[in-house]
Amino acid sequence: MSKNYSGPGSTLTFVAPDGGATAGVPLVLVDTVVIPIASGVAGDVLVGHLDGVWRLPADAALLQGQKVALQAGVLVDPLTATGDTVSFGKLMSAPVGGIAEALLIQ
Repeated sequence: MSKNYSGPGSTLTFVAPDGGATAGVPLVLVDTVVIPIASGVAGDVLVGHLDGVWRLPADAALLQGQKVALQAGVLVDPLTATGDTVSFGKLMSAPVGGIAEALLIQ
């Protein structure tokens, strides 16, 4: 049996950056996206999810199953978006009313 197993790796403990963090709102930490479990102000130690399916704001032109990126809190097509984006994962549902479900894949 291995003795170096540390855990499933589905959460990350982090220090909230300037501006803080809001529960359920994606937060980019360098190249990693976390979904904070709780809200906190800058300097608070928080825990965020590193995977799972999340209902988030999404560009209406996205299609179920396509690769998506995060840009200013909105899911976008990484091939057509301009400006800074961070890879998020795959779209699990078509956007309805500006919201879609997406699978967070690191």
